[in-house]
Amino acid sequence: MGFVRRRRNKGKRGRLMGDVTPAVRVMIEVLCHAAKADGQIDDREVSVIANIIPQLTGTPVSREIVAEMARLADPRLSPSGFKAFGKGLRSEQRELIVQSALMVVSADGQVSPKEQAFISGLVQGLEITRDRFDFLVGALKAA
Repeated sequence: MGFVRRRRNKGKRGRLMGDVTPAVRVMIEVLCHAAKADGQIDDREVSVIANIIPQLTGTPVSREIVAEMARLADPRLSPSGFKAFGKGLRSEQRELIVQSALMVVSADGQVSPKEQAFISGLVQGLEITRDRFDFLVGALKAA
């Protein structure tokens, strides 16, 4: 995907989100990128995102907007792209984003190598330690 298309799609995603807080914006962006990480957007992933966002943020978002944002997401992010997601977020917010992304990539019952790479890039970009990541994965499995 070329630079101009990525920039244009980012603008479209921003307009779709409307007037939300920066933390909500990042949460939606990350989860839509996670949904597209393997190159396919599964309806179960869209449903998980549409359900998670209002539960965690109090901000409703329609399945249609989530599906369109996921379609516009770039499945290949650079390390700086992952790092940008964490800018200005507290540790608990970054961890919540990782947990939510894990829920999205596992929504279809399997986690592909591309989705694993996305999660790895996200964890590194958000500066989540290996021990903390293992804890987050364990908490999800226990739930």
